[in-house]
Amino acid sequence: DFRVVVFSEHDIVQQLLARYIGGRAKEEQLTLFEFNSKTPPVKRHKLIKDFQDEGGKAKKGAKVFVVTYATAAVGITLTAANRVYLMEPALDPAQELQAAGRIHRLGQTKPVTVIRLVTRDTVDERIVAVAEKKLDLDAAILSDPKAVAAEENRAMHEIMEELLG
Repeated sequence: DFRVVVFSEHDIVQQLLARYIGGRAKEEQLTLFEFNSKTPPVKRHKLIKDFQDEGGKAKKGAKVFVVTYATAAVGITLTAANRVYLMEPALDPAQELQAAGRIHRLGQTKPVTVIRLVTRDTVDERIVAVAEKKLDLDAAILSDPKAVAAEENRAMHEIMEELLG
């Protein structure tokens, strides 16, 4: 009777994951929920309600929700879940934090496990490195904005070169 939310950065990855999990749903005795940028808002709300429904009319058993960061990282609550998979890193680290925040928020009564997947020797590693630099820069700006002003331009230039280069 577990609940899992799987986040993806890209629609194509989300669709492939949903297809794979959906193909195994009956044999694994789980219910698949999924949406992306093409799913109408009314259908999204119905899917969220059914996923969240733990004791009502909705089908009991394991539930897996596969969504993209862009469509599910803001404005929804998925506190029925207790496990989150971040399938690939987002260019904006705040997007990953927001995604995990959909599950780990006010109203959550279970411990939450967040699993972030990063593939070695791929662009994923570079994205994570850039995200870490961005978070460090954000922290420095918040702690001493005047001292960081000159460094900010240099650091942002360095980040862009690393990402593109």
